[in-house]
Amino acid sequence: MKNELLRVGVMVFMAALAMMVPIRSNAQAPSWAIQPQAYGNSMTYTGFIMIGNEIRGHENDLVAAFYNDEIRGIATPVYFEASEQWIFFMTLYSNVNNQQISFKYYSSSEHKTYDLYTRIQFGSDAIMGSAFDPVATSDEALTEAEFLSFSLPGQQHASISEEQIVVVMPTEAALGELIPVFTVSPGAVVKLDEEVLLSGKSSCDFSLPVDLTIRSGDQLTSKNVLVKISFAEFSRLEASGVVSPNGDGINDVWVVRDVDKYHQSSFTIFDFRGQKVYESLGYDNSWEGDYNNDALPTGAYYYIIKAPDGTVLKGVISLVH
Repeated sequence: MKNELLRVGVMVFMAALAMMVPIRSNAQAPSWAIQPQAYGNSMTYTGFIMIGNEIRGHENDLVAAFYNDEIRGIATPVYFEASEQWIFFMTLYSNVNNQQISFKYYSSSEHKTYDLYTRIQFGSDAIMGSAFDPVATSDEALTEAEFLSFSLPGQQHASISEEQIVVVMPTEAALGELIPVFTVSPGAVVKLDEEVLLSGKSSCDFSLPVDLTIRSGDQLTSKNVLVKISFAEFSRLEASGVVSPNGDGINDVWVVRDVDKYHQSSFTIFDFRGQKVYESLGYDNSWEGDYNNDALPTGAYYYIIKAPDGTVLKGVISLVH
């Protein structure tokens, strides 16, 4: 509810700004103007400017929307602190739906006007973009939706493929509420459960695989990428193979070396019939060859240890009385 109120408040604030766009005194600034009363329909468009794959914006810049040579909307960028980004809020006007709208951008620092590549279709009462998810409005085609890099705090390394990112972490790493740092194709947006994920700012719980959506800057291409955690030391786990609970201090319990590193792994022990005799999340080197406090018979028992990333280790324990 708070996020919705904030979103509405931002849109109202920016709409007010859009209606009060001044024409700059700089002699080289374009003399763009519009008469909203001449049109019966409107839509809203929230975007950000990209020139040469670089996000641009300044309070003295201007953005205008056109149908052919007719101006259909004017806006000036504002700095949105929540995302640390220059964005613009524009009301577009028309009397006819499905007209193709183009954009121009005036850079006050360069005294230069850019014809932008981005095109949209006008739709009465439509809403495109928001303060938290603005539309990339660019001088180039923004068709790619790829992760270029991805990292988590404390990681050893990460590998990126078409549909999956595998991050290798130390076994003892805590995975809750980590903040990823990533780069993506120019103008692309990353989302988690429909919420925009900001590099270096938004946190995620990586204790389970995280399904991210990446969308191209032109909003025409999107795909899901699964982020999984792999533990570097899991494959080197060392566990004793004998348990002889006779109180002599030697092999009285089943011991896993450096067991604290595996606190997020599941431990299960079975008898020769496949019946489960021990199960826990994490392990404290305490199993004495018993089940419900009753001693189990001499024989072979089998353990399975499963890491959060799905990696499984199996082995045999000889129980001797």
